[in-house]
Amino acid sequence: NDELRNAIACDATFDEIQSWATSASAPSVRLSQSHLTTNLLVFVARSLDAPVNRVVEKLNNSYYLSSNPHGRGPTKMKKQPFRRYFDAFPIARRAGGFTVLELLVVISIMGILAGLLLPALGAARETARRIQCTSHLREVGLAMHNHHSAKNQLPAGWTFDASSSSGYGWAVPMLPFLEQPALASQINVKIPLDDPQHDTACKTGLAIMLCPSDITEPMFTMFEDEEGLAFTARASDNFADPVALIRLPTANYVAMFGTLEADDEIPAPIGDGAFIENNARRFRDFQRGLSNTLVVGERTMAQVPSTWIGVSLAGEDAAARLVGSALEGINNPLADECDYSSRHPGGANFLWGDGHVSFVNEAVDLTLYHQWSRLREK
Repeated sequence: NDELRNAIACDATFDEIQSWATSASAPSVRLSQSHLTTNLLVFVARSLDAPVNRVVEKLNNSYYLSSNPHGRGPTKMKKQPFRRYFDAFPIARRAGGFTVLELLVVISIMGILAGLLLPALGAARETARRIQCTSHLREVGLAMHNHHSAKNQLPAGWTFDASSSSGYGWAVPMLPFLEQPALASQINVKIPLDDPQHDTACKTGLAIMLCPSDITEPMFTMFEDEEGLAFTARASDNFADPVALIRLPTANYVAMFGTLEADDEIPAPIGDGAFIENNARRFRDFQRGLSNTLVVGERTMAQVPSTWIGVSLAGEDAAARLVGSALEGINNPLADECDYSSRHPGGANFLWGDGHVSFVNEAVDLTLYHQWSRLREK
């Protein structure tokens, strides 16, 4: 035992101790292995940075092999001296698991990876939504050209019904060209929009008229205009809240009225853009060229809820729910509700007269932005 302690004290390795213990030159060690104490086993294990049971197993194997030098397998013995003595003195063993430091390191690495990957994933998803938005506008442009080919004119920005109480949007005449003939057959533009015949149509949303990036609700409520005739007629009733007029399906794409506001008065002023009130434009009216004129753009629901089907003319910002105007710039927080906006970072998608779609930067020069919005040079 003293010789084994000296070997350990001299920083002998585990293999060196095992080789020394099983060598022919140290028979006394082999004979005295059954008398090693529990403290010595712990001392050996700690010195070699190995579990105690591993030390016992190795020394037992060394003892058996030394008793059978011809390699014919371990000698059969009735007792295992180290195991027997070790089991008589149980020793507390270290429980498995991670330390707090290891857990903190893992959590930190996961946080760094998440910080690197999540922005990239968000950017990839936004790119996919922007491509889908572009595809929607291209389909609208194709339907617009098919409408012009069939009727030799574009649809009007909005048209009044026979009673001049409702205005039907520019997308209604294009429904057959947007693969919606059944929906088109449900709409009668000669009667008011709130007629029960239009209940189904007013609850129908068109996915092709929505931008995937915008946060929208399927429908919104149009309230009466506080400055309109309906509100003035009942001003003596002392009602503080406006009355809900109609529920309408949501849309993001609105036609270009020009550089004037369309909702200032009824009838609206004559716009200098491609879509105006009760009158249809033709491609020959685009004096600046189809590829240089904006015809449709996108607007977020947060700026003002818009629709594709039509409006009650007594409603608030009625015309602005169907068409837009190029006024203060794209995504301008101080812009009028008529202007254009999107949730795409840095700008918005626009459809041009020749059918192509491009992303217009929100930092575009206002003079150029206004020029693109008009049919003729000012």
